[in-house]
Amino acid sequence: MSYYKALPIIIGVTGHRDIPTESVAELEKHVEEQLSHIHQQYPHCPLVVLSSLADGADRLCARVAIKTGLRLCVPLPMPREEYEKDFDEASVKEFCELLSHADSVFVVDSLEPTSENTPPRGFFYRQAGLYIAKHSHLLLALWDGNETSSVEMGGTYETICFMRQENGIICSVITPRIPSGETDLPDTELWTQKDERLNIIEGFNRDVITHKDKLDDTATQNKPYIVDEDTEKNLDNSLAGLLRTFLYADALSLKFRDLKLLTLRLLSLLGLLLVLSFLLYDEMESDLMLFAYAAIIIAAGVVYALSSRRGYHDKYVLYRALAEALRVQFYWQLGNVTENIYGSYTFAQKSELDFVRFILKSLDIDRSEKCDRYLSGNDCVYRHWVQGQHRYHSSSAVKKGMQNQRNISISKIMLILSILLFIIIAVMELFFKIKAQEQLLTSDSLRRFLIMHEGQAVLWRGILKIALGILSAGTAFLANYYGSLSLSQQIFNNRRMYALFESALLVDPQNEAEFAETLRMLGRESLIESAGWYVMQKENGQKLFI
Repeated sequence: MSYYKALPIIIGVTGHRDIPTESVAELEKHVEEQLSHIHQQYPHCPLVVLSSLADGADRLCARVAIKTGLRLCVPLPMPREEYEKDFDEASVKEFCELLSHADSVFVVDSLEPTSENTPPRGFFYRQAGLYIAKHSHLLLALWDGNETSSVEMGGTYETICFMRQENGIICSVITPRIPSGETDLPDTELWTQKDERLNIIEGFNRDVITHKDKLDDTATQNKPYIVDEDTEKNLDNSLAGLLRTFLYADALSLKFRDLKLLTLRLLSLLGLLLVLSFLLYDEMESDLMLFAYAAIIIAAGVVYALSSRRGYHDKYVLYRALAEALRVQFYWQLGNVTENIYGSYTFAQKSELDFVRFILKSLDIDRSEKCDRYLSGNDCVYRHWVQGQHRYHSSSAVKKGMQNQRNISISKIMLILSILLFIIIAVMELFFKIKAQEQLLTSDSLRRFLIMHEGQAVLWRGILKIALGILSAGTAFLANYYGSLSLSQQIFNNRRMYALFESALLVDPQNEAEFAETLRMLGRESLIESAGWYVMQKENGQKLFI
């Protein structure tokens, strides 16, 4: 039974408090249309609205979210009792009513240091705006477009600037303000630009749903290798979400890896058959082989087009990189390392893997639920990650080494056979020319079946040339196929990671500081290695006939 929860798209809200009453209804209609349009663009992603419920735009969007059945999360800039001091009696009543519909309510921790014992009130509003920018995929900004920072901290434009720094998506709704005297809304188009990072989240959810049964089985089988039952019971929402998403990303990567390898094998076989059909047509002048050649070309084109359209290779490398990133983030959080994995990528890798940060935003929204420290966290991380990865990289290096050696042996045998056959042909041409020109006995029924031309003879020379061509082509296709597996590079990476995890085995998980630093080192090395592999494989896409 599936326990996967679809990754949401987080929509943060910012905007002016002083919205004219006459404009509210029209603004609500526009916000509802915008949210509906986003849902249509990403139908497999539930929407979550992140609003601090200040007067004006915050509450306007919250009302629309509640009306349309969206999940509402409320990050408060300060404790509720203190926050309510900024509202009059009617406003407090509305605030409490909206709060009763919220899925989660929490006070935002300060994300910036302050040298003052009691920071100004605006500092806490600034932290709420910073939190919304850091945790939202898309910022719904109801503002007048005036890019001037207010004297007090925590204004609408400041939150928009935070979102720009985050390289997030900003959807602006031009909104009049009471001081301006304007009440009419200018024409504002719906945000329609598709974002690749959101496309990946949508595709991930869709792929999980499409392959649900198979993925459920794989996730269930693999979970005991990641976390033990006692530790799993103590996970908060964020860690449970990380675990679920990792298991399904890992299962998806395995599924698309198998499909990619199947495609490679099919194209290799079809390439070999293509060479065979051409040689038979050339040496035997068989029109049947001409039709076979065309059929093989079409079949190869269909296999290649299907693989490309469904993105077997691209999804394999994407979900593999995602799974490795989520694994590190899960064990870091479980081991009380609070850093975000995204910061460990190199500058160049960050631009390639920005979708990882967006997926973490989807999961991070549940970190508002606090829980006690995981008493068994370090032991679990040591057993399942440090020891588990040590065993995995060791066995993987051995297994791939044997596979690589077997592949090399097969390639050598094919090459030797090709050389021997070439020598036989050379000897026949030089010393047994008459024998080489002898015809093979060919029945009339076989001629009719192969649609051979009238009077066409099949010579020993032709048969040997066909055999040499097939062996040569087979050797080339095998070399290309084995090369596309990149086993040598994988073995090198396995051995390097094995050495790293072996050094970590000496660290005592009960030594908090030393173990945390070891986890940081292992995580950074794993992330950089995985990201490098992703960038390399992304450029090494599926090719026709390899």
